[in-house]
Amino acid sequence: MLEPIGFITLFAGIVCLSIGHRAASVVLVTSTLLGSAAALLVGAATIQPAHFFLGFVAITALTRTREANAAIHALTPPAPGFWLLCMVAYGVIGGLFFPRLFAGATSIFPVGTTQYAPNNSTVPLGPTSGNTTQSIYLTADLVCYALISSVAATHRGFFTLLKALILYALFNIFFAALDVLTYSTGTQGFLDFIRNAQYALHLDEQVGDIKRIAGSFTESSAFAQATLGALGFTGTLSLSGYRPLYTGQLAFVSLILLILSTSSTGLA
Repeated sequence: MLEPIGFITLFAGIVCLSIGHRAASVVLVTSTLLGSAAALLVGAATIQPAHFFLGFVAITALTRTREANAAIHALTPPAPGFWLLCMVAYGVIGGLFFPRLFAGATSIFPVGTTQYAPNNSTVPLGPTSGNTTQSIYLTADLVCYALISSVAATHRGFFTLLKALILYALFNIFFAALDVLTYSTGTQGFLDFIRNAQYALHLDEQVGDIKRIAGSFTESSAFAQATLGALGFTGTLSLSGYRPLYTGQLAFVSLILLILSTSSTGLA
């Protein structure tokens, strides 16, 4: 079922088909912030906006000869993408077949739904819906790597992605502020349309009197992971002299938010 945020993603994809691959790559990068959103619900599986939008990026990029060749080159040895390809192949094959080959050999905490009734305990090893969804996510990560590599293969494409990542850091700060504001005013329902994923959402957790910031993600650890990447990127740009005042401010605010998230994922 296509969710409201899915219709927005679909509209953005159609627009980007007419604008071009660089615009599509900007939307893709920023849409990865929507970690608690579901553009499409297929049974128990959640398809996030970034994964849904990936198809539009593929259409706009791979229909261009230079970008298509760059995407293929990114996945051939000795490029790093080749080893990512090997890992993805192993992960997908293992995820789909190993739970069946070794069914019942041990107990697991299931990721996704199983043949057993939902509980908070372990269940015998066997196939779960997570084997399918995680295989899809892993394959999408590989496709994303190839597509982004193809866009970055040109000078204009490289700087488009650089600006997209700066925009990513800015939007991450915006969603963090919105998370704190709506929590403080009891208006969290305002963000329900981007918090519709079929995951466990940890949005109301506190440490003392401090809210653990989740931003647009499912929990503070996911937010901290994203913020750590934004901090590293904008901080490096500032130290390298690329618009140092602007990128430095983004890095500083990201650092403050990382600390306020109280997540060991970002602080350890």
